[in-house]
Amino acid sequence: MKTIHYLFIISAFILTGSLFYACTKEQDNSIDATGEFEFAISATALKDGNGTKGAAAYTLADADKIILTIQNIDGSDTKYTSSEVKILQMNGSYYTQKLVLKTGTYKLTEFVLIDATGNTIYASPLAGSQEAQNVTNPLPITFTVAKNATSPVNVQVLSTAAHTPEDFGLSHFPVTEINTLSFMIGVIDNSSDDILPAKLTVSNGAYSYVQNLSSVLNNVVTVIDGLPDYTLTLEYTGFVIYTHTYTIDSLKIFEDAVGNLPLLVELEKVNDLTVTDIDGNVYNTVTIGTQVWMAENLNTTKYNDGTAIPNITVNATWAALTTGAYSDYENNAVNSTTYGRLYNWYVVDNNASTKVASNGGKNVCPTGWHVPTVAEFTTLSTYLGGDAVAGGKLKETGTTHWSSPNTGATNVTGFTALPGGRRDLDGSFYYIFNGGFWWATTAIDDTYARALLLDAWLNELALLTPYLKNGYSVRCLKD
Repeated sequence: MKTIHYLFIISAFILTGSLFYACTKEQDNSIDATGEFEFAISATALKDGNGTKGAAAYTLADADKIILTIQNIDGSDTKYTSSEVKILQMNGSYYTQKLVLKTGTYKLTEFVLIDATGNTIYASPLAGSQEAQNVTNPLPITFTVAKNATSPVNVQVLSTAAHTPEDFGLSHFPVTEINTLSFMIGVIDNSSDDILPAKLTVSNGAYSYVQNLSSVLNNVVTVIDGLPDYTLTLEYTGFVIYTHTYTIDSLKIFEDAVGNLPLLVELEKVNDLTVTDIDGNVYNTVTIGTQVWMAENLNTTKYNDGTAIPNITVNATWAALTTGAYSDYENNAVNSTTYGRLYNWYVVDNNASTKVASNGGKNVCPTGWHVPTVAEFTTLSTYLGGDAVAGGKLKETGTTHWSSPNTGATNVTGFTALPGGRRDLDGSFYYIFNGGFWWATTAIDDTYARALLLDAWLNELALLTPYLKNGYSVRCLKD
């Protein structure tokens, strides 16, 4: 069956005698005239392929108003832009309220008929749209408002029944309803039962939702209800980061509904273990996932068997070394009090797998601790959500020790990374306050090794391949 269209011929007449001037000096042609005009509406129905008149879902009597747009010929707006124009009826005839424009040439770019409930029931198609082929004069239609002249404008509209807005060249914004799940959650200190605020991240692949929870037991969290499971990560300074994957059905047990109880998560305080090096320096430690790290940069002057590490202050001597050495930043021991000492890679070369260790296999970390490998740094980064966000979670907050802006710093891990700077292979010092560099024991060859970088301007964690002769900080990891 061929689709039946209903065609209405709508004529607009500029009413002769209705013109008026802004000034009474009619002979002054520099003064613009204005014309009143209205759209008189009459309708005839199209016939189907059999020549019979079809039944319309709507009739013209259902139309309550017109939405129209009239532009200047150059495309600029007039006062009629998506304007509502009331449709009036008199003795079976339909017409609009009077409209007023200055004399000139215009174009009609929008013309739709709306019923009393806001439904679009008829529309004039835009040139190039699918339905434009069914009218002889699609939009835009050019017309003229002239002085003392009648200029009829014929606008053809089609029924919008069984059509999409695109068929008429109209904008269409699809709206999709997303089902959501709201569940309740609270966070407590497992040692004191105190209620804690915490940062919650709910994730599944590309989907990630972050919410800062308050110190209440029934925080309401709303996520999309369309994925099979979610990983919940809870972070609060001074506590071990909590990560667990829940199925969607298990979260629905804690749905925000009368009679349901919240999901309660217990956080464990970070390890309060301390460790002492051979020099008697005492270091706080922190547990991050399955790893226990020093929470301070190493500051020893000896290997853990008591062998002294040479303190090299002369740049040329530093540059020539292929054995272990340390220095204070700018050879000032005051800097080491806060930031720890800087060591060349030969100091940490205690487990090289391809050659005899350059330091004779000595360990710079306290007994039971070691300098991490690249793989162990990767384990740390992965646990914290990846390199793109791990840096901020490791850096001390604020700008007391870090340069502004110290981007992304939260120190939720308690790692308290500090920017001790570096000493380059020529002996020069750089970057204190701006960057922290930490050795890995992993070597590339006889020239380069691997190291971790945190920067004041980045939230990221980066792995570098620096010269073995550089001087970097050290963080020890528990065996």
